[in-house]
Amino acid sequence: MKKPNGNQKTISEYSTTEFYLAVYLKHMGYVILRVDGDPGRRVFVFKDGDEREGDLIDYFNGEISVCPYEYTKTIREMKSLLYS
Repeated sequence: MKKPNGNQKTISEYSTTEFYLAVYLKHMGYVILRVDGDPGRRVFVFKDGDEREGDLIDYFNGEISVCPYEYTKTIREMKSLLYS
């Protein structure tokens, strides 16, 4: 979680090193705040959401359904973040 500076509000964050989990979160509409780390070990930092816990449970239980074309598009977008 970031600390507020002056009048800034606190932003709750969620981070993961799992690429395909990051792809799923991005696909579900979570906002990427930044990508940290070294090229071999990236950390995707998202603005946290109220539904994240449920979304993670659905992801790890294989209870998600996505449009293959849109998901593939999100994978390409996320890969571009790895190499930029």
